[in-house]
Amino acid sequence: MTPLLEVEDVQITYRPHRGLVSRLIRALRSDTTEPVPAVRDASFTINPGETVALVGESGSGKTTLARSIAGLIPPQQGRLRFDGTDVTRPVHRRSPELLRHIQYVFQNPASSLNPRRKVRYNLGRTLDVFFDLSKAERRDRMAELLSNVHLDPGYIDRYPPQLSGGEAQRVAIAQALAAEPKLILCDEILSALDVSVQNNILELLRELQASTDVAYLFIAHDLAVVRWLADRVVVLYHGRIVEQGTVEEIFTPPHHPYTALLLDSIPGKGEHQVSAQAEDASTAGAAPDAGCAFEPRCHHRIAGVCEVDDPPRLHDSETHDVLCHLSAAQRAPLQIRAAAGAAAVTSAEET
Repeated sequence: MTPLLEVEDVQITYRPHRGLVSRLIRALRSDTTEPVPAVRDASFTINPGETVALVGESGSGKTTLARSIAGLIPPQQGRLRFDGTDVTRPVHRRSPELLRHIQYVFQNPASSLNPRRKVRYNLGRTLDVFFDLSKAERRDRMAELLSNVHLDPGYIDRYPPQLSGGEAQRVAIAQALAAEPKLILCDEILSALDVSVQNNILELLRELQASTDVAYLFIAHDLAVVRWLADRVVVLYHGRIVEQGTVEEIFTPPHHPYTALLLDSIPGKGEHQVSAQAEDASTAGAAPDAGCAFEPRCHHRIAGVCEVDDPPRLHDSETHDVLCHLSAAQRAPLQIRAAAGAAAVTSAEET
């Protein structure tokens, strides 16, 4: 299958301000250090109609990477291809057709919904930009979009502040769907919602994908949600992809030690391991300048190697790769024993 989106060796760095005052301050401080890339050497693909989850802790570079795909933050290095065409350019230099096919749903619906305008305006604006519809066609299409996200057509005359969090997110999804996109970037769209509402939105996303064949880049930090929704998972740590593979491969040892930590943080799984690792997490700070970025937090680091040498990218299978000095044969027994130990502790507590 030809990928819909190809991200190839993308690097994104937030450069310091270049104004006179900023340059003087840097000169006075003798600050000649180069800023650390927010995203480094990121490569992955998304196929038509597929859901790829991008997971990692806050500050790992997930949103930066998504905004680069949307054209909001152009990469300094690497390439972005969409439908086989190079789209490594800022949003203002992208064609209307490309803008239509890549839509963004933000964590906070207020980022995309004008609170002073009715839902009618927010949906109609997208239709007006991309399609030449008559008034009757425009009205019918807005009613259809609301129905598609399970909202009554009467919502068209409500203001965003009159909507619940789940309703506002449904309108934001409808606004993205109004463009009839091929790819929707879902940036932590569940994090501000109650669990019951999250489940409803997840069901909605799957339903819409089945009917429209739209692809999702689903950004999250909750691997429990990812397992239910995604086809493939990309794990990001300090701006680097440390692991990617199918859902089954990500959730079955051997995986990257950081993925193991994320899996242990799923509620009801491995709580004792999480508490033992919490100290490392609280003092992790910035990634080291050399070697493996996860080395300060890793319980299986190799002294004299992990803190010095960049880890190789190991291909455990055709669809699964891991950025680690430990081979699959070395990782598997460590993680299987750890999982068995956590299960035994949980079973003992329940009895």
